[in-house]
Amino acid sequence: MQLTEATATAYSIRQLSPYRGTVQILSSAYARAVSADGVQWQIQVSCEVKQQQWGIMNSPKVQRRYVLYGMWNQQRDLSCLPLDPMLDVPDDKLIETSLLIPLRDRVKAIPFPATDQYELWLLHGRTHLPIALIASATSEHTLDQIRASRWRASSSRQQQFQPMRALCSSDPILKIESLISEHGSSPLTAQWFYREADRSGLGLGGTQVAETLTGRKLSAEAFPELLIAEDWPDDNDRLLAEDYHHWLSAQLLLLPHLRHATRKRLELAAQQHALTVSQLHHLYPAIADQKILNRILVEARLRKSSMT
Repeated sequence: MQLTEATATAYSIRQLSPYRGTVQILSSAYARAVSADGVQWQIQVSCEVKQQQWGIMNSPKVQRRYVLYGMWNQQRDLSCLPLDPMLDVPDDKLIETSLLIPLRDRVKAIPFPATDQYELWLLHGRTHLPIALIASATSEHTLDQIRASRWRASSSRQQQFQPMRALCSSDPILKIESLISEHGSSPLTAQWFYREADRSGLGLGGTQVAETLTGRKLSAEAFPELLIAEDWPDDNDRLLAEDYHHWLSAQLLLLPHLRHATRKRLELAAQQHALTVSQLHHLYPAIADQKILNRILVEARLRKSSMT
């Protein structure tokens, strides 16, 4: 089967709960390229794996999964990795035709379009409005495969969060997770929404979602613009939520649907994270103030030169 570039689909999705930025993906029928920074790409190939079903002899269940085939970047092109010879890896020419050729061309067009329009939100225990984004998906058919869990603010690989303005006598990550948990429903109530182009949301199913909430339409203003709600009654809670978003500002600038004022606010906060901005700025879908970004990139170059 001869494939053309048109058969490869380019899109991006968010890494959520905890938020770790976006992932760029170029996918074909036989392989996909995945990158968190748009520079280094994992080339993964789709293979059939036979798994013996419990209690059934001589009738293995065939499943497909992705395995790491190699690494790719524009400077060094493809670097292959050793693979299990028993795997039914697609032919090298097929991978070249279906994935690598379109990747070399489409990498110039990053960031790829965001396609995870389905969003799973933790709901407020009293108002039943969204307060924290737990997960996202690209298709309604996959929603049942994603289980709702408590919202997580950070992973072990992220640097420690230190609020700039909010007062916090305990671990700030535990504090902000407690803030969300205390205002959420008990038991946990999380609802899927399909976000329209105008950022309004159509309520779908979820976890512990009342039938009266299914099918409701919420305006864009009913959703937190970033990861969690910031409009808390307590001033210190509000500052803590804002400080949390400022801590993640370099990664949050990857989001495509930010208001101009929000993007500029994050760009100002991102001056504290110059090295991260220098790694990701080519993936930002928009820039609110080019002068701010230029200052950040100059600062990043100075820091890098001082390290050598």
